[in-house]
Amino acid sequence: MRQLLPMCLAAMATAFTLAACDGGEYETHSTRFFNVPDGGMTFYADETLDSCGIESFDSWTASTDASDWLAFSPTGVDVPGGYYSVDWFYVKPSPNTTDYKRAAMINVDSYHDVGLYVEQSPNLNIGRPTATTPATGDKLNFVLDVNPSGARDSISFTIYSDEATLSGGDEWAGLPDSTFTRGEHKVYLNVMANLTGNRRQTSFTLTSAGVSNTINVTQDVPTAN
Repeated sequence: MRQLLPMCLAAMATAFTLAACDGGEYETHSTRFFNVPDGGMTFYADETLDSCGIESFDSWTASTDASDWLAFSPTGVDVPGGYYSVDWFYVKPSPNTTDYKRAAMINVDSYHDVGLYVEQSPNLNIGRPTATTPATGDKLNFVLDVNPSGARDSISFTIYSDEATLSGGDEWAGLPDSTFTRGEHKVYLNVMANLTGNRRQTSFTLTSAGVSNTINVTQDVPTAN
């Protein structure tokens, strides 16, 4: 949504020094992003849309060197003299199917140039189990240690695409193949007791927008009383 407003209105809402609408000695020149977290915008691997605001007293155009994976709109605004613009700025990275974090700047060319830092993780948003940092690359390791005697446990995550799957695992881990839509999810596991005499392991795969993370599930042998 775009708003073009007379500069006289801006004078009442900002701390800038403005000339009178019918002319004056001073001019106001400012372009800024707002509603942006400190450090810029960050995305999970399957997260492909977020927005912030951009306000400018001058015409502007935006560009990036990462157009192979990063899009945005609008790409520019013409601001007539005596007006200023307020727009929602939509940032649209493609899913990050690499094993590495990627980052780029969106550069805004105006009377005063500004930039917006954008970073995208190679990982999905998994809340449980807690992740550990890998030895190489940026793909996180997720390991869930479950009760040796068997118990109900859970995995939690947030999906940003229209459809995701959680699949795999042995029968003892208690997870049927499941499909999920956009939003927060908590999946319960009905884990069986480990009567094999050996530590065992299985794994689940969470996939969203072509991006996958592996969740390893481990179970020790019950301790003898």
